[in-house]
Amino acid sequence: MSSPKGQELTARLGITSPADYKVHCAVWNGDVHPLDAFIQNPAERKAWNEYQTARDDFNRKYIVLLAKYYTKPDTWLYYGTFRVKKRIPGKTGGVSYRVEEVDDDEGLIGRVKIRAVVKSRQRRLLYGEFAKKVTGMEVLSDPYNGPDFPGAEDINMTFGTLRAKYQSHDREWEKALSKIGGVYVITDVKHNKRYVGVAGNIWHRWATYAETGGTGHNKGLKEFLTDMENQQSRISYALHYLRFSILESWKVEAKDRHESRARESHWKRVMLSSKNQFGYNHN
Repeated sequence: MSSPKGQELTARLGITSPADYKVHCAVWNGDVHPLDAFIQNPAERKAWNEYQTARDDFNRKYIVLLAKYYTKPDTWLYYGTFRVKKRIPGKTGGVSYRVEEVDDDEGLIGRVKIRAVVKSRQRRLLYGEFAKKVTGMEVLSDPYNGPDFPGAEDINMTFGTLRAKYQSHDREWEKALSKIGGVYVITDVKHNKRYVGVAGNIWHRWATYAETGGTGHNKGLKEFLTDMENQQSRISYALHYLRFSILESWKVEAKDRHESRARESHWKRVMLSSKNQFGYNHN
């Protein structure tokens, strides 16, 4: 029998036939946390349910997708319900899937936080079994859109998180980053290359990156990303592999253009970010 909170969750999700549902508790795959992946690129939620499993793990009509809320123990975030349209047997065993998302009429995606102890071997559960484990549920007023502002000196975020903060008009991040200028670095973690830039207003400069798919109109980054076959490929690359950090900051207008450029040049030398070394800087 479901726990009281499990019953509340079932009602909230509009599930009338629990036997038709499996729960997919998505966790870190060795590359990215699903909580981050879904913020960076919401379309990935579908793909996380379509990969091949050793057995027919999603052997029901529907999949309830939950992402590990890794900053809090035994906590999960609801990221949608998917209808299994097709099961495709693999040539060497296993099954992959084709799914479609069920309409989120209540706007619950990214808002329902669930507390439940799920062991590592129980990440694909019958819904009825999962509902027994639910000990808490909270509905956020707004969809989760990434971490709280950590302080300028501790920023190390993906392009996807930056874009999510910009697109959601996150007032905490905007207010903090609008007060500072500084030198920043963009790291391409796939190729271990860097771009160092300077901004009189960090938020305004980074907004340009959000609007341009990660290039920010920088010559080196623009040339590299433009070489990819299409815009979707460029954005996908930026979402997965570009990270943003601040190397040095100061209050807006605390340094003039000459001083700012001098600090930028210093960090270019430190980070070896010239195109002739390990980076995308053309000057």
